[in-house]
Amino acid sequence: MKNLGTYGLLTPQIYGFSKKQSTDPRIPDNTCVIFDEELYEKLHEYAFEESDNPEYDELIHGLRLIFMRHPVLWLTMYRDMRVWNRDTFAHHLATNHGILLDDYIDAKRNKDIILLDTKSIVYFSHADGDK
Repeated sequence: MKNLGTYGLLTPQIYGFSKKQSTDPRIPDNTCVIFDEELYEKLHEYAFEESDNPEYDELIHGLRLIFMRHPVLWLTMYRDMRVWNRDTFAHHLATNHGILLDDYIDAKRNKDIILLDTKSIVYFSHADGDK
């Protein structure tokens, strides 16, 4: 990370994005799907910018992000999630559920949403702390 002096103390040094969120019951726990390929590539670059071998690190660890559904509720909506792109989700749907992605969702028209697993939204992301 670059030394930015006082500017670095005042300005967040993390990459962020804001998209509409929806749940999908066919997504595994602690996983989200980003259909916007440009955003996915930016996240990939950000996550592996200090890696000596990004391809190897992605194969071993996958792309994982700290996902926060609502920044005001820091602790109750904080999730460490695996991130999939369109192709990984399409492979998962085909191999585990026998469904073709194009028959399931229009990925081009829905590139402004992020699909999340149901458990992360319903169970873990509660706003008032009372499970």
